[in-house]
Amino acid sequence: MKDRYHYLKLLKERNVRLLWYSTTSNLLGDQLHEIALLWLVLQMSGSGNHVALVMLASRTPLFIVGLMGGVYSDRWNKIRTITIVNTICSVLVLTAPVLYIFNMLTVPSLVSLAAVIGIARCFGFPAYSGLIPDFVEKNRLQGLNGLLDTTKRVARSMGPAWGGTLTKIVPVAVLFVIDALSYLLSAVFVKAAKPIHVEPAEETTKTSKKSFAEDLFEVWQYIKKEKSLGLTMIGFGLYNVAYALGYWIGIPSLSKMLGNSPSAYSYLIASFGLGGLIANLTIGKWKMTNKSVVVCIGFAIVGSGFVILGTASNMYWAYAFGFCCAFGLPLMDIAMPAKIQEDTKREMIGRVFSLWRTLAEAGLTTGLLLGSFLNLANHPRVVFISAGIYAICVALVFMGLLKLRTKTPETSTERNVQ
Repeated sequence: MKDRYHYLKLLKERNVRLLWYSTTSNLLGDQLHEIALLWLVLQMSGSGNHVALVMLASRTPLFIVGLMGGVYSDRWNKIRTITIVNTICSVLVLTAPVLYIFNMLTVPSLVSLAAVIGIARCFGFPAYSGLIPDFVEKNRLQGLNGLLDTTKRVARSMGPAWGGTLTKIVPVAVLFVIDALSYLLSAVFVKAAKPIHVEPAEETTKTSKKSFAEDLFEVWQYIKKEKSLGLTMIGFGLYNVAYALGYWIGIPSLSKMLGNSPSAYSYLIASFGLGGLIANLTIGKWKMTNKSVVVCIGFAIVGSGFVILGTASNMYWAYAFGFCCAFGLPLMDIAMPAKIQEDTKREMIGRVFSLWRTLAEAGLTTGLLLGSFLNLANHPRVVFISAGIYAICVALVFMGLLKLRTKTPETSTERNVQ
């Protein structure tokens, strides 16, 4: 195993360590914020519909300003953008406990808060993703993305437990304060890192003089040229239809059918989380030469796991199948960001990341709407088997398209780099 893929070896590098601190701070704060936000909504309204409304408000901005965030994160100084966005988010998060103290907090105000924070993060995420290649060598990108993905999975597993424990000790409003501090701390860590690659001033000036439409058209032309990147992004969006059906509709429905208890659902989610974490710590360290194919293999593994989950006769088999199914997740979550960072010009990374996120979110939303429209929650086996077969088909189709692409004359910038 080479040092550049070994997480502990990577953490010996100062820049990697600071970026990891920044990500960890943000992730833990986000987990507390989500718990506090949803709990307050339930406490104030007692309605699950209001909880769904808050979640929708936090995700909708990606469709509205997601691409705009990518365009401007490429134009602006990325460290300054992250600092400003995190400061704004910190202030916004602090408004919740202030309104709570003065008995002015309402469900509409929480919905508005979630939406505005979502808008701000549309500018912060592409700036952060575009910044990573400036702080580490190209051959460290896969390892760093693997490390950050592992951290994300651990935070999602431990965050709810940590938040639940804190709510027993301190008022819920304190969780908002901790989240606000985590935003500031994250910005401090990014500010402390020292870039090893500096973008030429003339490139920034050239980009800033273009119109918004010209910036988007430039990215479209670039992705048309980099066919493997464009195909992988489109495939990701199509695959996410299956993922939304299986994870957000199939898992709760199967847990209710076989276990009929909240603990059954929690343990099935935990089995997914554990499977993804174990896979990350093993497969995630392997060198991924053709990252587009690796992403497609991830689609196929998850799809196969969904099909098998649809045959589970009891919750114990469901836990085992869920654990195995999740082995495909790190292949996608590590390979896709690393491919964008490695294959994309630095001055375009923010826009490409935003386009990828928009396509991915469109797939998730389509899956949820499809599941609701067809009333699939009452048929978990049908959900898993049909979603799994669809994901496998997506994997096979796009692997075929990628293979055809390799037979055509090479026109991408990868040849020039190599």
